[in-house]
Amino acid sequence: MRWIAALAAAAVSTGTLSAADILIRDFRLAAGVTPGPSRTTEDYSAGSGSVRASGSNTYKANAAQAVDVYAGFAGGELHDYGLVYGIGLDAARGRFSPRGTGSNGLDYMTLVPQIRAGLGYAFSTSFHIELTPF
Repeated sequence: MRWIAALAAAAVSTGTLSAADILIRDFRLAAGVTPGPSRTTEDYSAGSGSVRASGSNTYKANAAQAVDVYAGFAGGELHDYGLVYGIGLDAARGRFSPRGTGSNGLDYMTLVPQIRAGLGYAFSTSFHIELTPF
């Protein structure tokens, strides 16, 4: 019973310390680097009359960094705390250079739509923190 009273007191004190309501509506742009693939697997099936048997090969490579760019919209409504959400597009471009194949490498680009969510806490109308993956 004592812990219920302690939780209630903590909730009341937290409620009185909170300071603001904030409406989040902004465009976010981020750029950085991300690790590229360290291996890839090729699966293949022999076609009719093929001299190559069915099977698979795994090619290893040095994981080179890829350039990564994210652009999206973030929103949320913090009444002291609340949900922060985002929707956007992430693009990465890199080079995969397999070892021991005599290949010059493969340039690749990924384009991935993303939906993100997290939590925010408003200390005042001009300052808040977010615990989000974006």
